[in-house]
Amino acid sequence: MPAKKTDEEKKETIRKYRRKYYEKNKDKIMKNNKKYYKNNKEQVKEYQQTEKYKEIKKKSRDKAKKKIDCACGSSVSIHHFARHKTTDKHLKFCGEI
Repeated sequence: MPAKKTDEEKKETIRKYRRKYYEKNKDKIMKNNKKYYKNNKEQVKEYQQTEKYKEIKKKSRDKAKKKIDCACGSSVSIHHFARHKTTDKHLKFCGEI
C-alpha cells in the first residue's frame, strides 16, 4: 500500500501538472486570452480601474521588490532568486564549481 502524500507533495504535483499543461497548450491559452480581451475590452478596462485591482497589483509589485539574503552573501530580489542560483558567484560559494 503506497504511503499517503502530504499536502506539500500534493501541491507540488499539481504545480508540475499545471506547468506541463501550460507549456503543452501555451499557444491555445494565449489565443483564448487574446480573444477574451478583445470581446470584453470594456469590462477588462473597467476592472483595472477598481481599487481591488490596484491593491492586488501594488501587493504583487511590492513582493517582487522584496530582497532576500542568500547564503552566499548576496542580496537578491525574490523575482530574480532562481536566476541568481545559477550564477558563478553562488555556485562557487556552494562548492558546485
